[in-house]
Parts: sequence; structure tokens; C-alpha cells
Amino acid sequence: MSKLHWSVDSLSVRGRSIIGFGWLFHEDLDVLKVGVILCDEHWRPLCSIPVDWGNYRPDVGRVFNGNSRALEAGYLVIGSFSQDIPRTHKFAFAVALSDGNTVELKIPHDKLIALDGAHTSTGKIIALRQAGAYIRKGLHQIGSGQWS
Repeated sequence: MSKLHWSVDSLSVRGRSIIGFGWLFHEDLDVLKVGVILCDEHWRPLCSIPVDWGNYRPDVGRVFNGNSRALEAGYLVIGSFSQDIPRTHKFAFAVALSDGNTVELKIPHDKLIALDGAHTSTGKIIALRQAGAYIRKGLHQIGSGQWS
């Protein structure tokens, strides 16, 4: 079993923009840097944007028995790529670890929410689902005293 644990709670894509959050950590090594890579349909990297990583996630810490790395495993990605993102393109995380290695984590396509407006009724449902995810996250932060 890998000692690198991760999850995508929400990841939305529209045009060139991407926004999302989740968590990732390595049980034994420090994570130095995280980025999201835009890849073509054959997983060839095209460009990347940095990820704000190291946010407090007490829910993840509880699941992993108070592991200090798990407590600060939250990430937030908000940014724009240098080109539009076709539906055939894929995404991966690039995770730089303290041992000098960089690990690529392929993000499953079913974790993405495409907000391109091509399917208006579907887009509304997806937008409502996305809003629900952000509301749940906000309520969790308020309940755990993280609101500032």
C-alpha cells in the first residue's frame, strides 16, 4: 500500500480555469510542492499551475489517527491555464517530496466537473452540486472553528 494518500473533494473546469479542493499527504515524507498538470489525451504534460497546499484538515487527521502530516493535508487550487481545456485533456498532480522524488497522481476523469455550458440543464445540476460541496466545506470549517 502506498504511503501517499490523497483525495479530490471537488474539481471544476471551465474554459481555461480550474478550481477545486481536497487533501494529500505522505505518511513519512514532507510534501514540498504540489502542482496541477494539464495533459493531452495521451497524458503528455502541456502546462501546470501551482496548488495552495498545507491547509488544516482535522477531518483527515481524525481518519489517519492524528498523523501530523494528515492534519495539514488540505489543498486549494484556483487558477487558469495558458490554453483552453478540451474535454479530451486530462489532469494530474505533481507532488514534490522531501526525498527528492516527484510523484505524478493521475486525477480520474469522473472527479472533474466540466462547466462549459455545452449542456445547459446538466450544467445547472452540476453547478448546484458544486455549490453544495462548497457549502458543506464552509459549514465544516465554521463548525470546527476555522472561520476567520
